[in-house]
Amino acid sequence: MKNYLAHHGVAGQKWGQRHGPPYPLNSNPSKQAKLKAKSKSSYNKLYGGHTIKNPLDNLMINLISKTKSQKEPSKVDELKLKQQRYDKYTDEIYTEFSNTYKKKLKKLLDTPITIAKDQNLQRYSMHKKLSDEKWHSDYSYVSYTKRDDLAYKTSALANKLSGDVETKDVFRQSLKANRDLKIMPFSEVMTLIDGEQSLKSTQYKSYVLDKFASKSFIKKFVPVEDQEGYIDHLINLRGTKMNLMYQRYGEPEDGYDKLVDEASKRGYQGIVDVEDFLSPWFEKPIILFNPSDNIRDVSSTIIKKASDKPIYDEYSSRMMDYYETGRIGNDKLGKSGV
Repeated sequence: MKNYLAHHGVAGQKWGQRHGPPYPLNSNPSKQAKLKAKSKSSYNKLYGGHTIKNPLDNLMINLISKTKSQKEPSKVDELKLKQQRYDKYTDEIYTEFSNTYKKKLKKLLDTPITIAKDQNLQRYSMHKKLSDEKWHSDYSYVSYTKRDDLAYKTSALANKLSGDVETKDVFRQSLKANRDLKIMPFSEVMTLIDGEQSLKSTQYKSYVLDKFASKSFIKKFVPVEDQEGYIDHLINLRGTKMNLMYQRYGEPEDGYDKLVDEASKRGYQGIVDVEDFLSPWFEKPIILFNPSDNIRDVSSTIIKKASDKPIYDEYSSRMMDYYETGRIGNDKLGKSGV
């Protein structure tokens, strides 16, 4: 036969010698039990006695668990943690701050402003007289302290310097009160806008700290690594606070009308302008109701760009210095002039 199949055994295998346990396995129970015990002992030494189907499973479980525990928090998680820290700082700082300056804060935040009959007031406008303005019959922004007058003047001058109203004149309107005027204070306006819980909120506390607390006071309560970020956080609130303030009343235009109605029912002729009040540049800015009944024109003067630029520069410089070093109760706060 030319085609045939032959088998000559397995390399290394000798007749009469077998690799592995005796066959059949159940032929020698004693030897089988010893072999299993030995195998189990070796397995326990390798894998710590854990009962798993595959030794690699335990290795993968440990690796995944370790990876999860070392996973860095997401940006969302980091922002939440940072906000929680900032809120904690705010509550702690406000508690100390309000206790330290309790009487002065009450006077500034809670006490109505009284404007006596014939007291001088002023405002800045592109109109020479109050009666020239279309919305004059509703309300008017006025000031009665030197600081607020300078702040409004600076704002008007900034517009003129920037060219926004280059072709128009800006007038300083001198006014007088026709009768005694009672102005709703900041804290009461806030409760009208945000509800009774407003004064207890972290947001409200942040506004007060941003307005009145100096950086040196704040830094006593904030760790060094968070100081710059926390102070920036307080400043940035100014850009978003007004979007939140009027949500109870709808859009700002409608909101003002409803605030006017509510405040008038309580016997007020105006409210503290909360938006400007929260800026460190202002002292007690006012939104006065029914200006045609409550105030009258005395005179008007034109703001001149060239002559007033030094005033603008000086004001900006001193206000920045105030924000850096000012503290409640010092000679720059609560008094007219800067």
